[in-house]
Amino acid sequence: MINDFIEMFVIDKPEQFRIINLEFGVNVISDIPVQDLITRAEYHGKNRFLSDSGLKYSKKSYTANKYGQANNYKTIKFYAKGLQFPEYADKNLFRFEVKSKKSQYINTLGISDLSDLLKYDVYSRLTAAILSEFREVLILYSKSANGLSRGQANSLEKYLNTYTWFEVLQKHRNQFYRMKKRFLNLLDQTGYNIHKVTYKAIEGKLDYLNSQQKEIKYNRGAFLPPISKTKRVQIYIYIYYQTAPLCLTRICPVTGLNLNSEEAGSKYAKSKTLKELQRKDPMLFNIIRYDLLKDCLKRPQDAPTEIDHLTKQIRNRHYKLNRPKNMFYWTHYKANDITNSCKLTKKAKMIEKKRIISNRNIFQYSLDFCY
Repeated sequence: MINDFIEMFVIDKPEQFRIINLEFGVNVISDIPVQDLITRAEYHGKNRFLSDSGLKYSKKSYTANKYGQANNYKTIKFYAKGLQFPEYADKNLFRFEVKSKKSQYINTLGISDLSDLLKYDVYSRLTAAILSEFREVLILYSKSANGLSRGQANSLEKYLNTYTWFEVLQKHRNQFYRMKKRFLNLLDQTGYNIHKVTYKAIEGKLDYLNSQQKEIKYNRGAFLPPISKTKRVQIYIYIYYQTAPLCLTRICPVTGLNLNSEEAGSKYAKSKTLKELQRKDPMLFNIIRYDLLKDCLKRPQDAPTEIDHLTKQIRNRHYKLNRPKNMFYWTHYKANDITNSCKLTKKAKMIEKKRIISNRNIFQYSLDFCY
């Protein structure tokens, strides 16, 4: 339980532990041989499932940049858990999992620090997220063509071909989902739709787990049923701890600035925050200004002031899943490290590459839950 972790490390204020890496998922026994299920899983959304090197019957899906590098915003993992741990689990046990290393996504689940993992409603959001992500999965599997006409049977055979889906991705962006809808309708007519069968199994397992949690008092924290050999899961939680008290949980994911001055619901720093920073800490403002404008010095016509230009750059980075590397700031530096023109000197660039961690720690802890 989360409470065990808190007691082990003597954590008095769990709200000071920020969650920076989260993996959550569910283990379910497949209705068909798990090898067939994983093999035939081809797409999550429009992202193709790729094989995990070194792991049998294990796939993951993610959005990649133009260099083929996976983003850390969200990764979907789908693998045969029972084949990896045959001594503990049913051979047809599979795991469907969501992984994220971005607070931008983790915060949408109502999780920002360790104290949030003690709330029951957070697990309801995780349940909804798992079901939502599985609805995006495309599995090219059919038991038979019973109940279909000859033309429908030919269409079904065409849809079971992976090349068909690759070709449709080259067409109009909506064509993929239209064809997926037709494919699922044909599976319904055959009397066996692997998507619906597996979805109901996942939904039933999650409903059972949530019903078990309701029986535990709120102050007991996160709870999952007793460990079973055939239903075991390991959740890794990476916790970022800052020794200085975290008074605010609303932080701009692009600049790292507090959003106290912004209206409720603001997701990133805007003109009010930037003007306040320029007045109170000109040096830090110049650092942020340099980083945001180094690749786009020319101000567009729709940005009459420099503050407007900076706000638009922050907005653009916020809505891009593949954002540039995180910016690092420091609190101890000499004024001559940064020139008046905001161009960093060679010494200042060396400082920028070093992250100040003198008052920070990162812990990794493994929690075993029954799922």
